[in-house]
Amino acid sequence: MDVFTPAAKRVIIPLWNLKDGHRYGEILKAYEASQYWPAEKLKELQWERLKDLLQHAYLFSPFYRRRFEELELTPEEIKSWKDFEIIPPLTKEEIKSNLQEILATNILRRELIHKRTGGSTGVPLHLYVDKRGMDFKRAATIRHNRWSGYERGDKIAMIWGNPVIYKSRKAFLRNLLVERTIFLDTLRMDEQSMRAFVSKIKSFRPRYLL
Repeated sequence: MDVFTPAAKRVIIPLWNLKDGHRYGEILKAYEASQYWPAEKLKELQWERLKDLLQHAYLFSPFYRRRFEELELTPEEIKSWKDFEIIPPLTKEEIKSNLQEILATNILRRELIHKRTGGSTGVPLHLYVDKRGMDFKRAATIRHNRWSGYERGDKIAMIWGNPVIYKSRKAFLRNLLVERTIFLDTLRMDEQSMRAFVSKIKSFRPRYLL
């Protein structure tokens, strides 16, 4: 462990979260408690969350309201996993063609954060998530990373498709102090980029390779 890591974990990351208004702490506590629940209790929670999601989609997503109407179905009529299978899976093509209609109408567009997938099939998929959704994602990521021993603030080298590019000064500073990550883009794995990544690893000295 380098000498900066304890300061990053105990001081810098909590202060940065406070500055950016991240509120994933309580979510993380709930996730870490629920991971030890019996399977049946987890299934009950999963079902309740799914019902909430279906109701939200029906009320606020024009795309899903239309889909429910085409199926002559309402969320209240979905009472089992078998019923849930009636709803067709959402395809990449549908997301690309109907993105604006899929987005919930009760969320202001200016509050949405643009994201995209790694593009492992060649074309990244563009998506949007709100700040609360990012808190849930961040909490889930921290929980499963902890299974390996990794904590935010540890140095890490990641082999990742379509990685984060820290263009702005704030983003660069965040990576330097908080994320402490270097990337090898799996969509550009030529000899030159791989050699450059190895050189970065030697100088960066990450504790983890993902």
